[in-house]
Amino acid sequence: MPSFTSSFKSLCAAVAWRVALLVAAYGIFVALVRPTVYLNLSDAGTQNRIVAERFLAFGKAETPRAVLVGSSMGRHLESGLAEVDPGIYDLALFGGSPLTGNELMLQSGRLPRVVVIEVNNLRQPLDTPFVLGAMAEPGAALRRICPALRTEYQPLRVLQSAGRTLGAWGKPPHPVPDKEEPTPRLDEGVAFFVRGDDRTGADERERVRLDLAALGAQVERLEARGVQVLFVSLPTDPRVEGDAFRRFVHREALARFPEAEWPWLDFPSDGSFRTTDGVHLTESSARRAAALIAEKVRSLLAHSRS
Repeated sequence: MPSFTSSFKSLCAAVAWRVALLVAAYGIFVALVRPTVYLNLSDAGTQNRIVAERFLAFGKAETPRAVLVGSSMGRHLESGLAEVDPGIYDLALFGGSPLTGNELMLQSGRLPRVVVIEVNNLRQPLDTPFVLGAMAEPGAALRRICPALRTEYQPLRVLQSAGRTLGAWGKPPHPVPDKEEPTPRLDEGVAFFVRGDDRTGADERERVRLDLAALGAQVERLEARGVQVLFVSLPTDPRVEGDAFRRFVHREALARFPEAEWPWLDFPSDGSFRTTDGVHLTESSARRAAALIAEKVRSLLAHSRS
């Protein structure tokens, strides 16, 4: 009779083979089907990893012709940009700054023809650990080769997204209206951001200056490699845009990157673009902003060819 030890080893080997087959089958399924994954089912940090991994999965010859970098304000433009111009990739990050997205491009060598830099949030430093983590080998190479290893295709996330897709099966798509009323919590959001800005002091203002200096160095590196740069200041609620700190950030950004030397796309903060909370655009306003950015990018590319 076989010993207990040999039987246990046989059982472990059989289980290991089944697990390996299951993992291989899942990897093939993801590679062939590329199931839809809804980013908003994940927290902000996970969404940032997914956005970075998607970008790094591009081959250098497949890099989008334009990339948007910035903060959560720019992140809210993703669906609008995908709709009006799939050639513009949204690499803006929740709680981040344009420094992190720029560094990811520079370090990876995946450089578009135009980088759109959203400068509304310049109080966060470069997130070096995030960049190093996203690019660490052999993980980055394995994720490019095997999509199932990417954060977005973790089985539970795929199942959650499949559940949402099935729940919407047969229902008409939710139309995005041309005009949207402010959300019920708009005033509360405005008050929150204004209070936060009012509490900023010398340290935050120095952080802005340091970020602009670092951004200037990145812009030099981008332009030295043939990349055009477009600066964007997205619209906010007039009550937020009017506070002293927001005016300071915009003034410092223009002083460092004057319009006479770099192209800018400024949006009016007169209430014509609506926000959900004072700073993040509603769906319809985000679509309008995305369309204007895409139009400006096309203009820059057309002039560069002429």
